[in-house]
Amino acid sequence: MIIAKTWLSHHSDFALIRDFNPTLAWLNLALLFFIAMLPAPTSVLSEYGDDPTPWPSILYAANIGAIYLLLAGIWSYARHAKLMDPGMGGHVHRRVFTARIAVPVVFLLSIQAAFFLNAYTPLLWLLLLPASLLSRWMPARSQPRAQADG
Repeated sequence: MIIAKTWLSHHSDFALIRDFNPTLAWLNLALLFFIAMLPAPTSVLSEYGDDPTPWPSILYAANIGAIYLLLAGIWSYARHAKLMDPGMGGHVHRRVFTARIAVPVVFLLSIQAAFFLNAYTPLLWLLLLPASLLSRWMPARSQPRAQADG
């Protein structure tokens, strides 16, 4: 499910990214690395997630956090490097970036909490639901107002 969601996010991002350069290629390879690694922490979490140790949750949260930080980084880099569709407004960039950054915020905060929650850390990941909703409902700055004629 995570891989499918990541692929769909990446695909929708690249619908607006019109150009490519070596830095963007390396960012994409880093993203691919963490996606390819995802089965390992998922297996560790599945096998040892009930143990009274924070490490399975930390490993999984760090991997998911890295994936979504890279998605946000790719999005921001493409805008900064002027690789995006020139007609895309800043409000679109902010909305997508906010949605991308909500996931790693939850997962990276859960890493600190894992040291006292141990096997209950995955319960914190339920915060993804309100965080995702909040990131979509957060008012993006409106586009510049059209000046009145005359």
